[in-house]
Amino acid sequence: MEIRIEEVGESSSVRFSSPSVSGYAAFVPYRSKIPPQVGDTFAAETAQESVSAFRVEGPQDPKGITALPTPGEYMVVAVVVDCWEDWRLAVVVDDWSFMLDLTDIDTPIPRKGDAVSFVVHGLSLYDTGI
Repeated sequence: MEIRIEEVGESSSVRFSSPSVSGYAAFVPYRSKIPPQVGDTFAAETAQESVSAFRVEGPQDPKGITALPTPGEYMVVAVVVDCWEDWRLAVVVDDWSFMLDLTDIDTPIPRKGDAVSFVVHGLSLYDTGI
């Protein structure tokens, strides 16, 4: 996904915008310790500290990603694109993708194609260097 840096804060915190959502996240540069500048654009991948409120919504179209009032928190409704029953779940919404650790999910394991919803806490964006 492509992000644009809108504001640079302390300790690698940025306010970003993308076609799907705008908000706050930790930013991890590719091979560089130079902080991003306002207006820079990057191809980025996601990671999160944790997820909560995970639910299987069933086979329906995903609705998207929404920034919540707490910086770094987002409500996500996404579709399952892959599942390794003993390890991870891959979900996608718009141009965003998330890998979720199944140990953090306390519901039955969803199936490929199911819509799921969850709250992301502590979003990080990793510059892919592309």
